[in-house]
Amino acid sequence: MTLVKAGRSHAARLLFRSLASAPWVAAGDAFVIGCTDLSPLLPGLPSGGHDVGDLYARAVLAHATATP
Repeated sequence: MTLVKAGRSHAARLLFRSLASAPWVAAGDAFVIGCTDLSPLLPGLPSGGHDVGDLYARAVLAHATATP
């Protein structure tokens, strides 16, 4: 996150992509991005990836469009 805040988003994107594809990540069922600074670094999440901001947005839209 320090790289993002320092304006070095390309370096942060490369680092985060390498982390998201690391063997220890594959051992789990899923991973969650829970920081809005990191969400833009992986616009196309690898399989099993979940972005908390995206999940919240979907929940808000579902609630807003639900029939009372």
